[in-house]
Amino acid sequence: MWWGYSPALDLRLEWEQYKHKNYKNLKELNILLVGAADGRHILKTLAQTYRHEKTQRINFYVYEASLDLVARQVMLLTIALEPPEKLGLQEKTRLFLELYGNSLVRPTTANFIARKSAQFVHMVTDLDFQVGRMPLLRLDQLKYRERDHLENVFKFWQEARTKFPISLYWDKRLRKHLVTRYDSRIGVFDWDYHMRLRPFGAEAITSREYKNWRNSGVAFTWLETESTEPNLTLATGAFQVGDRLCHHGYLGDIVTGPFIAYSLDCEDKDMVRLVNGVQSQRTSDVAERNLIRMMHELVYQQPFVPPRLTDETSQGLVIKEATDTENWKAEPAYDLPESGDCDRKTEIDRKRKAISVKEKYSAIPTQSAQVTFLPISALTEFPKKDKFKDFFHVITLAQNMTQFLTEDLTRMACDGGLLVVESKLFLLELRKENLIESAKNLNCTAEACHCIPAREYDPLKDPVAMFTVRKIQDHE
Repeated sequence: MWWGYSPALDLRLEWEQYKHKNYKNLKELNILLVGAADGRHILKTLAQTYRHEKTQRINFYVYEASLDLVARQVMLLTIALEPPEKLGLQEKTRLFLELYGNSLVRPTTANFIARKSAQFVHMVTDLDFQVGRMPLLRLDQLKYRERDHLENVFKFWQEARTKFPISLYWDKRLRKHLVTRYDSRIGVFDWDYHMRLRPFGAEAITSREYKNWRNSGVAFTWLETESTEPNLTLATGAFQVGDRLCHHGYLGDIVTGPFIAYSLDCEDKDMVRLVNGVQSQRTSDVAERNLIRMMHELVYQQPFVPPRLTDETSQGLVIKEATDTENWKAEPAYDLPESGDCDRKTEIDRKRKAISVKEKYSAIPTQSAQVTFLPISALTEFPKKDKFKDFFHVITLAQNMTQFLTEDLTRMACDGGLLVVESKLFLLELRKENLIESAKNLNCTAEACHCIPAREYDPLKDPVAMFTVRKIQDHE
């Protein structure tokens, strides 16, 4: 639910490979993402804009069946577009990965969630402020009740740190899922990894990290960090009852994991090199390298050159004498008490006031792109509007959204448009025969909607299937 099951794609690059001859000088590229869940395609497409010769405006339209996923994408996109003077490259990357795939986060990350949630409340209630703070996003297409729901989600993130014992929820989910196999769960996790995940193209995911995530919900770790606070962005269905904020617990994935989007491959091949059949780098390191590259390209619009070990760093830990320490003074975080004996209620009020101040700066500029979040009724209402007839050049469908692959959907695609459908390859509950049967059903459905394969699709190897939309008149 919280992440996709296919690697991040540069959708403009995919369009360039399969585009119809009538769209060579296209000025705007319209992309519809149905159930992508985590904004990974948006990030990679924006990051690699400079790699394309022609300047082309890209309009992303995002449809999610759950507003919790909209809230998560607002958070992740905001982090990715934080100016470098506000958030350093490595800290931004690790913060992103923590919120993306960890059930527990660092206390500093929990503070960041609370602080940013206050800004998001301002954004959904004041669209003028939202345009100034995050000009990439458009929330005005959401209905009022949907924006009210988003406001409740952000308020929950801001205030409910002690009301979401995710470790307890995770353990309950495990017990319900495994039943009598719970006591031997590590063996179950090992079987799933070696017999299902790794043989189907996930060699870059290490056994230890996968089993650790299955057992605790913590996917990405670093030696110098300690995760102790719940990741409130993984709470499902936050809602308000009177003056209380409630939720439905954790209802996300506990089988596959958040590794697929950023950890299966890397442009730096030394990061995914196998030594004696074992991955030479951790999955966390591969994901971090991929995301650092994206974050760097987003800011500077130029290639990322990975750091090389110097003679000094290759010698291991080097201790140096600190200089100019007399004039250095630590700045207290906004949520630290001003004094040890302050009144508790006064302190809470001070914290809320501190994090409710509107941020005055704007995100990294992305003038050539726009991300519009669509209302939940969009896929039933938009096909009836003339504006959206033959409108989208690229449409992506998540593996759990294939029920929307109908003639209504392809009616919104242009002739020769690209349809990208996420496969069920990394759903570990499915066996080979299930994957083959699922691929047959997908091909039949696509053919009924006037879509032809853009390339050969192997359900046992390919995480996505690609089709080209052909309008009825082409067949007549």
